[in-house]
Amino acid sequence: MKSHVLLLGFVLGMAGPVVAGPAAHNDVSMSATVQKVCQLGAPTVVNSQNAAFDPSSQGGTITFNTLADGNTAQALPSTISVTFQSVCNQALDLHLISTQGGLTLEHAAPGGGVFQEHVDYTATLNWGSNSATLATDGTAKSSAGVSLTGAQSGAVTLTITIPAGSQPLVSGNYADFLTVEFDSGL
Repeated sequence: MKSHVLLLGFVLGMAGPVVAGPAAHNDVSMSATVQKVCQLGAPTVVNSQNAAFDPSSQGGTITFNTLADGNTAQALPSTISVTFQSVCNQALDLHLISTQGGLTLEHAAPGGGVFQEHVDYTATLNWGSNSATLATDGTAKSSAGVSLTGAQSGAVTLTITIPAGSQPLVSGNYADFLTVEFDSGL
């Protein structure tokens, strides 16, 4: 009989009220930092008429195959679109900056009269629903831009268009330097 009482006492002790102290816990704080990223991928030509693109590590060179008509010396219409797969994980400003304000004759004596030494073009930069358009007019350091208020990812397309000319051009080399700037404050 003694063994039954001991067993019953053990079962009763387990079923009784549990006395607990205050709740114990540890909070674990977590954090991480994502670095600022603003990258342009390799350029790809998506459309071209009378123009070619030669990529380089810092951009590339657009060559207009035949700038002027062989009979009239007037500018021929040309266009080229180049796409860059890009990502920028913060707000940024996009800028197009033309050094010469259009294609300008290099190192040659002026033609005078009706002959032109300058060819204007339009440069348009599109990223999603955002765009900046620069229409050159001979003003050096001309620029255009747009502010993007949030992070962006996807194809950035630069399109350069030269309209047909109405005046003949002086013979020689024409050049401009167009900067496509992504200013994210990095």
